[in-house]
Amino acid sequence: MIGEIFASETLYSILAIIYKAPGKRYYVNNLIKLSGRFPRSVQLALAKLERAGVVSSERKANLKYFWANQEHPAFNELHSLLKKTAAPDMLVRDHLLPFSDRVRFAFAYGDAATKTLDELEELDLVLVGDLESGAMRTHLDEAEGRLGKRINFTVIAPQEWERQISRPGSLVSWLNQQPKRMVLGSEASQNQPDATNGLQASKS
Repeated sequence: MIGEIFASETLYSILAIIYKAPGKRYYVNNLIKLSGRFPRSVQLALAKLERAGVVSSERKANLKYFWANQEHPAFNELHSLLKKTAAPDMLVRDHLLPFSDRVRFAFAYGDAATKTLDELEELDLVLVGDLESGAMRTHLDEAEGRLGKRINFTVIAPQEWERQISRPGSLVSWLNQQPKRMVLGSEASQNQPDATNGLQASKS
């Protein structure tokens, strides 16, 4: 089961969120928003995790809540592995949530999408939304300090993303060929039109 979790982005994302705070309970819409995954994918992942016994659930009124099953024999191993591998995503997501109304989606790419925190020298992120690089740099400084890793990020306005997506040789075209892992929002958001434009890059 552990191998299957780490081979599936949705299973991995959902379990990483739940196991980040083992005593906390989440309902489905919370997990959909936090993971940036499609609702049906989240529901299927939760069903699989519940069948495996690594998460528990309880229905109250019309809501079904899920939490980490700390009595499962693999709990300690899973919790340790997820802390090592999910730390960058979860920490960056926490610092982006105050801007969630202005971020259509955000993702880590390259090594940041495939390696653990211990293996990384720096994090490369793309933020697509109506944002100012200066404000984001200040806000992400705290995340950078807590991770102990340099965070490089590129801000791309939604209209600029749409303009470049089908242009061969563009930055967006190149980014779509790289390994990536969603940090905020969903891949479906990449095809929604918007009215802002521009591109900014920042390195710490």
